[in-house]
Formats: sequence, structure tokens, C-alpha cells
Amino acid sequence: MNSNSHEPFFLSIQDLEVGQSRQETIHITNDLVKTYISLSQDQAAVHMDTNHANLMGYEKPIVHGLLIGSGYSKIMGMFLPGSNAILHKINFEMLYPVFVDDLLTYKVEVSRIILSVNSILLNLTATNQNGQLVNRGSATNVFPVITH
Repeated sequence: MNSNSHEPFFLSIQDLEVGQSRQETIHITNDLVKTYISLSQDQAAVHMDTNHANLMGYEKPIVHGLLIGSGYSKIMGMFLPGSNAILHKINFEMLYPVFVDDLLTYKVEVSRIILSVNSILLNLTATNQNGQLVNRGSATNVFPVITH
């Protein structure tokens, strides 16, 4: 799949196969974090204050975990599985802290297709610019019956 495309894919469950994947790289900028804070209103000190982050063992403020998790949304909603599927369940775990200016590469991979209930399971991973796995998880997406 072409990762440069910005047009959503309208795949059916029959278009998918186990092992199929899509990845995107996102630059975690200060503006992105400020936009997230504005949206979420989460101004926890560990995200905002260097001294507090240092007291908690971090070299500088860490990026919000839910902001990191949101990096999967574009891939799942637009490309894999795409615009014909609905997110049913997602879980992820933060493995290492993420900081402003990190480059995160998100990967979504089909791990299981369950035709009997029109759903798929996806593996989710995010690695930083050093190749370190910072986030991983899974998601279940369903393909509702489309009526015209």
C-alpha cells in the first residue's frame, strides 16, 4: 500500500490478508503537544514542567500517552482496514517515554481475520527514531453491513 496516499481506502474484509500492514511516521512537535493539551485539557505537571518531570525520573516532560496512542487512528480509519470498518476495541501500553521532537513510526498489521463476525484483529506498534519500541497494542475493527 502506498504510504504517500492521502485518499481513504474503502476496503472490504475480503480485501485483507493476515500480515498485511501499513505504517506512517509522525513528528511529535511542540505544536502537536500544545494542540493536544488544548483539546484534552490535560495539563499534568509531568507533561508541562521540566522540574517535575525530573523529579519523576524523566530528563524532560513526557508526551501524553493518549496523544501517542492516537497515532494509530489515521492508519486504521483511512488505510488499514480503512473507511469501511469501525474501531470496536483498542488497547495499548506505553513501554518507554516519548518526548517532543521524537519521530514515531506507527505500524498497523492484520493479525487475524474473523469472517463469521466481520471483524479483524490488528497488531499495533510504534517505534522512535532510534528503533526503540515505545508503544504496542492491539485493536479490533468490525465491518458493518453497508446498506444503500
